[in-house]
Order: sequence, then C-alpha cells, then structure tokens
Amino acid sequence: LIDDLGIIAAMEWHLNEFSNLTGIKFTFDYTNEDLQLDKELSINMYRILQEALTNCTKYAKATELRVSLNIINDELVFNIHNNGIGIKDDEIQKTNSFGITGMRERVDLFNGSFSIKGSAKGTFINITIPKK
Repeated sequence: LIDDLGIIAAMEWHLNEFSNLTGIKFTFDYTNEDLQLDKELSINMYRILQEALTNCTKYAKATELRVSLNIINDELVFNIHNNGIGIKDDEIQKTNSFGITGMRERVDLFNGSFSIKGSAKGTFINITIPKK
C-alpha cells in the first residue's frame, strides 16, 4: 500500500479502516498529499501508527483521535493524540511495554525524538525526525 499509494494515502486508508471497526472518529492533518519519505522511514511511521491505534483500542477508552504528519523546519513531525483516559507515568516506564519500546526504537533508527505522555485529556505521542 505504501509503495503504491504513498505514506499519506496508506495512513488515511488505515485510519478509515480503524474508524469503521471501532467507531472512533479521527482527523488526519498533513503537509502535503504527495509527501515523499524514504521507504524505511515510511514503513516505520506506518508501524508506529498501527501500534498507537492498537493501544488506543486496548487501553485508552477514546472516542476521538487526531493524527498529523508534517514537515516543519526540515523535520518530520508526527503526532498522535487520543481523547481517552491518558496513559499513566508508571505504564510508560514499564520495561515489558513492548509497544512503546518498539515505537521508541523505530524513532531511534532515524536519530529522532519520541515522547509519550498522558493527562486527563488523553494520550499524546510526539515524534520528530530530522529530514535527510
């Protein structure tokens, strides 16, 4: 899907499928419909989205999701926010939290920064990756 349609169309398709299955509404903002990322980066960002959506359905009790993928100041900025119960600090620190660990490792491959935080307004994932 990524190879044929690009990262934006692939993410939009996945978000639509997710919304149809779960009833969770979403918005998806992006810089440019034709955003070109190298294949490895595209696949890793797609996998992070998949993991975030899985966590959203398993734990968050969310009804809405906001996703954005933009180029800002020569950096790829990828944000995912749900309006659920918000991840707790002790859950973020768990060493057996393979989903979060996997997301962090995927970002590290590209010398990027990864943060995840929770509040009463939901869970926020922020990723920034220097554009090559």
